[in-house]
Amino acid sequence: MITAANRGVGAELRLLFGLAWPVIIGNLGAVGLWVADTVMVGQFGGAALAAVALASTWSYGVSVIARGAAKGLDPLVAQAFGRGDRFGAGRSLVHGLWMAAILSVPVILLHLVGGPGLRLLGQPESLLGLAGSYSVILAVDVPFMLAFAVLQQFLQALGLMRPSAVAILLGNVLNVGLNLLFMHGLGPLAGMGPLGCAFATVFSQVFMLVVLLVLARRELREWWPEGGLRVGRDLAGLWQVFALGLPVGLQLAIETWGFQLAGIMVGWIGEVELAAHAIALNISTVSFMTPLGIGAAVATRVGQLQGAGRDWGLSAVTGIGMGAAVMSLSAILFTLFPAWLGGLYTNDLAVITMMIVLLPVAGAFQLFDGVQVVSFGVLRGLADVRVPTAINLVAYWGMGLPLAWALGFPLGLGARGVWMGLVLSLAVVAGLLLLRIRALHRGRGAP
Repeated sequence: MITAANRGVGAELRLLFGLAWPVIIGNLGAVGLWVADTVMVGQFGGAALAAVALASTWSYGVSVIARGAAKGLDPLVAQAFGRGDRFGAGRSLVHGLWMAAILSVPVILLHLVGGPGLRLLGQPESLLGLAGSYSVILAVDVPFMLAFAVLQQFLQALGLMRPSAVAILLGNVLNVGLNLLFMHGLGPLAGMGPLGCAFATVFSQVFMLVVLLVLARRELREWWPEGGLRVGRDLAGLWQVFALGLPVGLQLAIETWGFQLAGIMVGWIGEVELAAHAIALNISTVSFMTPLGIGAAVATRVGQLQGAGRDWGLSAVTGIGMGAAVMSLSAILFTLFPAWLGGLYTNDLAVITMMIVLLPVAGAFQLFDGVQVVSFGVLRGLADVRVPTAINLVAYWGMGLPLAWALGFPLGLGARGVWMGLVLSLAVVAGLLLLRIRALHRGRGAP
């Protein structure tokens, strides 16, 4: 069993916090693009908000595997760093960029069919025109987004968290300004309404990639392998990145698609419920960014300790405790102030009333969410990616989603019942991941 002796816990907390805080800021900045778009589109009414929420749901859903695959660099780069293997770390970066280029192709194609895809999922016809156009515009963003994800993950695995955080924060400032410009127009430039947010997102993502390359140019030159992109011809190394990255991406996709299918179910109920669901998920995602950053820090720390042949148990326990503590505070906030939080997004009384129903349920799963995401970070640092993927599959699709449908429809609890099914999924995932970490620590290594 993993134990966390008092000696060294304070030092570990400080170390993990030092690694985590730039990632947390970067994560909040990344989701800030979505939050800003949601708040600013809300000015155009509930229907526009619901349509953009559908487009964002489709966009993230079809790109989540490719986004998550970048996290497969964590164990390769962090463990190479721990061993002092500079070429091995740089080679993984090159392979990661090739992987991003390859995965961009299907992701772009799926963005182009966003409207028909949402129609097949039974979403309201009145929303599909705007949602489909929004998705097509976001297709331009894909290669820049995936290249940024790979570079960000590489730098984080080295313990260099700040460049991506700064790039994302600057991108947020630009995004808000471009939202105002493109949505409402200025002088001869006519306003494009909600579609202006999509164009702003594309320009902001390109800007963030350029800023990251500038800020991290010294480190990237230092770690870039001799032979450059030609190193990518090493197909065995490329396959290794795919073999680690795709299960991580699939693990994230299983969870993401689970939440998105829940959103699709809510869309069957009505536009008001869908708008409230989008806001509740938006708020939950903001709170999720802190334990997600802690999980990234733990993945880096555990991977480096594993690569150096040292015990990683204390880091795992400390990180999981940090995630649980932070999300307990979020749960209290969600439960006590749902109407106030909903009012930050919209003045629609019907939507706010539904928020009062949904947010306390979202608060109930905050603790489980914090535990599971940091636990995934521990396992990712150990290159243990297949078992966590199976756990996600069983918990979300074998248990949580069937229960969400049963509670929402046959039992008549509506959107609230759908969210209650998500609570069960997260609780089961958190419990099983803790058992997995305990088993691996007893064996002192990755499988």
